[in-house]
Amino acid sequence: MPFKLPLSVRNLLKATKFWQENYIFLREFKYFPKVVILALVFSFLAATFEGVGIGFLLSFLQSLTNPDAAPIQTGIGWFDV
Repeated sequence: MPFKLPLSVRNLLKATKFWQENYIFLREFKYFPKVVILALVFSFLAATFEGVGIGFLLSFLQSLTNPDAAPIQTGIGWFDV
């Protein structure tokens, strides 16, 4: 069941500068809504995992440069062993 916006709302959205500048990308929602949503979700997950990975890498490298530093603690018992 496709979702239809009322005509007045559709015309208002098309008149905005955001729609005019990004029309090529936004029209893909019409044909491939699931693919676009999955692409956004996986992009967000990739950015999140990259941030976590860089955080672990930085703390690991910092412990290599300072041998007196406390070991890395994540708070997850089986991971900290």
